Amino acid sequence: METTKNVRNRALSGLIRHVEPERGGMLLDTLIATAIFGIVVAAIFGPAFLGLSHVLPDATHTAVMDVLDNEMMRIEDALKYTGNRVVPITIATSAPIPIGSPVPLTLQLRTTVNGDGSQAIVLQATYQEHGTEYSIVRNEILPPQAPIPGTQLERAPVAPPTGAP
Repeated sequence: METTKNVRNRALSGLIRHVEPERGGMLLDTLIATAIFGIVVAAIFGPAFLGLSHVLPDATHTAVMDVLDNEMMRIEDALKYTGNRVVPITIATSAPIPIGSPVPLTLQLRTTVNGDGSQAIVLQATYQEHGTEYSIVRNEILPPQAPIPGTQLERAPVAPPTGAP
């Protein structure tokens, strides 16, 4: 006599052997699963990605800092040797942004000579973004100027060595 368990197993095995899978059913299942996964990921990580905009540097701020760095490098190079002076000036220019329109900005340069011969350079950039005015200041203290290459320097008098016959 057959047990109920054996009869049920034989019946199920007969069903499984004779059922053929639908064509294209796997593709449809994969597409639905991918769509659900994308919706879940967007719901979970969407706010986190929006929060990254406050952590990552602003493209406008980065572009203005690049302009300040380039100009400060030129000023340092110009003031390297004696006799060179840079007068205070204010100019209107723009900072190129890789994605978008250039940002108009105002550059202001101020210089002062310290008592030890070093020079204090203040370079300030002012720009507007979304109706708010921003200002970035870059300060540098340059060492005393070096003589121009090839100039003859006056030699200080040196006492003759002592103890020689």
